[in-house]
Amino acid sequence: MGYGAQQQGISAGQMQMGPQLFDPSAGINLGLQNAANLANYQASTYGARAGAQGQIAGATIGAVGNILGSFAGNPSLKIPCWVAREVYGVNNPKWLMFREWLFKSAPKWFRNLYIKHGERFASFISNKPKLKGLIRSWMDARINTQFA
Repeated sequence: MGYGAQQQGISAGQMQMGPQLFDPSAGINLGLQNAANLANYQASTYGARAGAQGQIAGATIGAVGNILGSFAGNPSLKIPCWVAREVYGVNNPKWLMFREWLFKSAPKWFRNLYIKHGERFASFISNKPKLKGLIRSWMDARINTQFA
């Protein structure tokens, strides 16, 4: 009988400790904490990625600016991309992309024609925006095949 009373006392004690042993909101709290941790992780990795992309873009723009500045500072350097610079504008790096296509992928006959007559042709189209638009579309297609 003493043993039975002892068991009953232990059971009664465990029932009183019930809320301490099991908290029904523990799962909810754990889920909320996991969601907060994931959001913090995503925010920090997004910020790091955006910062790295900004540094890459800044370095690229700086390099293009240095290249353009060196050519602009020395007028004796003639870059055979007169038409591309006329079509895109000197500050648009697409003219450099077209120049790369011209010297790496263009047919030899076209490259020679461009080098021979490009400067005069650029002067001819300088006040013809519709013609420049057509040429720009054609050049964009060449750039897209080169950098695809």
